[in-house]
Amino acid sequence: MMRSNRFPFVLVFAIMIVTIAAYGYYGKIGNNNVHDRYSELGQAFLSGHTYLDINPATGGVGDTSLYQGKYYLYFGPVPTLLPWMLVQWLTGVKLGERQLVFFFSALGTCCLIWLLATIAQNASIPQWVLPFILLPVCFGTWLPIVLRYGKFYQVSISGAYCFMAIGLLCLWYGSSDFTKHPTWWKIGASLGFGLVVGCRLFYAMDIVVLFIIWLFGLRKYNLQRNLWEGLTLAMPWTLCIAGLACYNYERFGSIFETGYAYSVDGPDSYHLHYIHSGVLEWRLANIPAHFYTYFLTPLPLSKLLPWNSDFGVVTLLKYPYDQEGYAYGLWHNSPFSLWSLWFLLNLRTCRTWLGSAYGFVIGAVIATLGLTLFVLGYQYIAARYMVDFSPWVMFVAVLGYIQALQTSSGRYRWAVLMSGGFMALWSVYVGLANAYCGYSPCIGP
Repeated sequence: MMRSNRFPFVLVFAIMIVTIAAYGYYGKIGNNNVHDRYSELGQAFLSGHTYLDINPATGGVGDTSLYQGKYYLYFGPVPTLLPWMLVQWLTGVKLGERQLVFFFSALGTCCLIWLLATIAQNASIPQWVLPFILLPVCFGTWLPIVLRYGKFYQVSISGAYCFMAIGLLCLWYGSSDFTKHPTWWKIGASLGFGLVVGCRLFYAMDIVVLFIIWLFGLRKYNLQRNLWEGLTLAMPWTLCIAGLACYNYERFGSIFETGYAYSVDGPDSYHLHYIHSGVLEWRLANIPAHFYTYFLTPLPLSKLLPWNSDFGVVTLLKYPYDQEGYAYGLWHNSPFSLWSLWFLLNLRTCRTWLGSAYGFVIGAVIATLGLTLFVLGYQYIAARYMVDFSPWVMFVAVLGYIQALQTSSGRYRWAVLMSGGFMALWSVYVGLANAYCGYSPCIGP
């Protein structure tokens, strides 16, 4: 097929509008029990300090850090800086955490929609196939569940998701042959990846994407250009990390302490107890069981049938697990994600249609594997943690589906189209049904 020079603006914007409307709906029917910790952090920044204006004598505050008699938020500060303080400064409006989760989720998904539509156009994929590859990214990665629980946990997760998507979009344009001013795009990508770390610390592994882009762009006998390229990709990210280090030092006297070692749990100030020892709760032994949970566990059929009473009911879990709902298998319940395996098995052959952006894809794949491995080894299980890796698995799956369309022909091509369409529809349905429960919050025992 010949590459089309006409970008499908109408179709892409239609999918964006539908996605934003659906995200807004799921945000409204979610749990309303929120604390607005990021608003409290914003007020603290405006008052010239970094601790929350909460008196420990009035009661304990769970999932915060208690250090020298003051409470701190150990989640990344970037969502308070962007967009909370910016919006408050420009309009006087104080965004709540539910609004922040919606903003980050919608913006991040719109960036992924644009990115994947651009990649599909570059690969000469028919426009009518776009819904197959875009809608699973919108609804097949458990984002609707995150939107229903707009607390500060979800703010940091959705913030990392958003800035990661922005960084990947910028990096695609900075790595493609047809892009003008690629240096500015790479600077934007590096800044986006740095802001990701300011939301979710373990995303610091995203530096590998920038490093691989630099490696693929090396030129023999051109040391000056190679050094300049390295600075372009590394400097904004490094400045973000330096800012985060200063933030840590101001609070805890150490650039390496995020507050995780001082995190506490318990609503009663007389029964506060530290829930972490300062050692990262990550174990290799957790991976097999967590892999089954996050990739293979089926959803109960009753939750997917509209005529059943527990259709869309989010079930609570007992401690030590989260009360956000079960994490269900991505491959089992969002089968379009299985195309990621196809892509990994055909990684070399995709270079023919990716061209100079091949390094970008290699970096994204390695980052996806790293983020997934981290979540699999982490001690706790929660549905919201799936948003730390499932959007990027789905991103790789879209590349795998495009690769399958590129290499198939005749009747096999129709088989790829039909199977991809069915897998996409089921992925979207499960993603929407699993988070649906009427027009009010609905949680089961």
